[in-house]
Amino acid sequence: MSTELSTQLAILRQRLEESQAVHHWKPEPGDTLLGTLRGLKLAQGPFGEGHMRVVETEEGELWSLWLTAYLRAELEAQHARPGVLVGVKYSGKGTSQRSGKTYNRYEVVAQDPLPVVDAAELP
Repeated sequence: MSTELSTQLAILRQRLEESQAVHHWKPEPGDTLLGTLRGLKLAQGPFGEGHMRVVETEEGELWSLWLTAYLRAELEAQHARPGVLVGVKYSGKGTSQRSGKTYNRYEVVAQDPLPVVDAAELP
C-alpha cells in the first residue's frame, strides 16, 4: 500500500473516531433550537428520502431537523450557510386557510456571527 493511501486512510479513520452522534430534533410547541449551522444531511424519512439541516448548539451537540419547503425558503431568504448562527422556534401545528391541510409552524432567524473582540485590544 502506498504511503499516500495509508495517510489518507489514517485521516479517514480518525474522522470516523471523532464523529459525533447527530440527534434528531423532535420539538414540542415553544421549543427552540439555537446554534451554528453546520451543513446538510441526506436522510431517509417517513415520506422517503429528504434533507436535514445540522445545527451545533453552544454545548457542542449536533441536532438535525427536516428541511421543509418553508424552512428552506426562510433560511435561503436570510442567506443562511454553514457557519451562520440560526434560531428555529417550533410554534405548533397550523391549518392552511386555502387547502385546509395542517402544517408545522416555525419562526426562523439567521445571522452572521459577531466578531469577537479582545478587550485588551481596545483603545
